[in-house]
Amino acid sequence: MTQLRDIVPGVLYSTSHVGSLPQPRELRLLRKRIREGDASAREEYRVLGERFTKEWMSWQEKIGIDLPAGGEFLREDMAAYFGQYFGGTLLDFVPSYENRRYRPVEYAGKVASAPPFLREAFQRAQSYASRPIKETITGPATLADWAVLRYPPYYRDRRLFRRDLARALREQIDALVSAGMKVLQVDEPALTTKRRSLDDDLGAIAETVAGLEDRLYLILHICYSTYEALEVAWRGICALPFHQIHMEMANRNYALLPLIERYGLGEKDLGLGVVDVHTDRIESPEEIVAGVERVRRIVPDEKIQLLPDCGLKERTDPVAKAKLEAMVAAAGILRAKYRSARG
Repeated sequence: MTQLRDIVPGVLYSTSHVGSLPQPRELRLLRKRIREGDASAREEYRVLGERFTKEWMSWQEKIGIDLPAGGEFLREDMAAYFGQYFGGTLLDFVPSYENRRYRPVEYAGKVASAPPFLREAFQRAQSYASRPIKETITGPATLADWAVLRYPPYYRDRRLFRRDLARALREQIDALVSAGMKVLQVDEPALTTKRRSLDDDLGAIAETVAGLEDRLYLILHICYSTYEALEVAWRGICALPFHQIHMEMANRNYALLPLIERYGLGEKDLGLGVVDVHTDRIESPEEIVAGVERVRRIVPDEKIQLLPDCGLKERTDPVAKAKLEAMVAAAGILRAKYRSARG
């Protein structure tokens, strides 16, 4: 089984971030031009996205992020980005969280296979780093839940819809593996929001990553969950072939911790959300350390990785950087204090 220490050797309390980084205004304006039919904006968009990726990769290396990620600068929405490649059609904007809006994807036909659209961006981001980076994808449960179906005959059974999404995602994963990817994070914010499809969702997620646990370090990112919903799903989540479960904790004041204390992690690592991405307040390193101290009572030091609660897409550059700097400083304090626990 792949271990995090195989990817980030010798680092106790390693640090990472969930994937998305602040979306600059320049990219948002270019997206508007693209929607309005300005063909020249597409190349500007690609070049600018690559520039921001390179700048942020360099910054992550400078401050000591142990497991960096590219920032998802060319993904306007985590579900629509994949859905459009898989044969969906982008609809108009609908309300989302934090007074934001997003555009759902409608599937009027069968989920389509796609060229390896993630591979080139991954390779570019990896070329800017001296250590392995993490790639992120949106999982089949969230892609299905956040989509609109016209109910063609072959998708009256929504289990088939999820399986087809899983297969399309697996094709992208296989292309990333061939490009040298070592760490994959599957984002599933919708997983526990609708209990009626939980078993089907868990099955689709398992199919997406089946057989990869000895080749990759696999992370499942879950958020938007209540304690009650997670309690129902926890046994199934822990049975999935992931090495790490990443959970938001900071914005809940660690209210989900009793779940782990009661049911355990199934020998998995814990991706611990230690900074709240829904506020501009900057946590101090000491505050972060205090939160980790609550967790290490029940999770071994070598199994804890520090991350923000979720993606930093909606924060500004200064806020996102200050939060990540505080997290890295907290990791340094914890390493100095508990280095004897190194695995």
